Amino acid sequence: MNEVRNPVSLESYSPPPELLQILPRNSTHRRSDSGPQIGPNNPKFILGMQALLDLIFAVDGSISDAAKLLGMSTGALSRLILSDDSLWKAVNKLRASKL
Repeated sequence: MNEVRNPVSLESYSPPPELLQILPRNSTHRRSDSGPQIGPNNPKFILGMQALLDLIFAVDGSISDAAKLLGMSTGALSRLILSDDSLWKAVNKLRASKL
């Protein structure tokens, strides 16, 4: 994989602000000061997407492990990933590289 990922410390993981912005409201990490949830049509979505990919890379491609760290269900994280074609493709490419 040619892309460079930012390292993530799983022991002390706390989602960065750009990732919090793309998480659904029911994530336990979303707070009132996280601002409104942004979607794929928002230019800032890519920053959250990059932070999400860093996390998924750190957990060796496990969507369920990433979901636990984000305080959300695996299904909710899967729906977020599927909400954007480029995010879905990047996650699949990342997971394939980890196998």
